Amino acid sequence: MKCRACNGTNLMKRGPKAGYQRYMCRDCARYSTDRAPRFSVQTKAMAVEMYMNNMGIRAIGRGAELDPQGPCRTTAAPGAWASA
Repeated sequence: MKCRACNGTNLMKRGPKAGYQRYMCRDCARYSTDRAPRFSVQTKAMAVEMYMNNMGIRAIGRGAELDPQGPCRTTAAPGAWASA
C-alpha cells in the first residue's frame, strides 16, 4: 500500500476507523484508509467542471447520477463542511 498524498511506502497501522484499517504515513504524517475512493477521478473532474460552469449542486447530482450530498463533498472548499 502507498500513501495517497506522497506515494511513500513507509506506513504504520493506526487502528480501525469505520471498519477499515487506518494508516499513517511516516514521511508526510497524513492518514489514510485501505478503503477504495468513493468517486472515480473522472467523476470528480466532471462534477468540478459542472460546478465551475455555474451548475447547481442538485443538478450535478442528477447529471452525474450521484446522491445529492456527493457533489457537495466533491466540490466544496477544504474545511467548508467542518463547521456544519
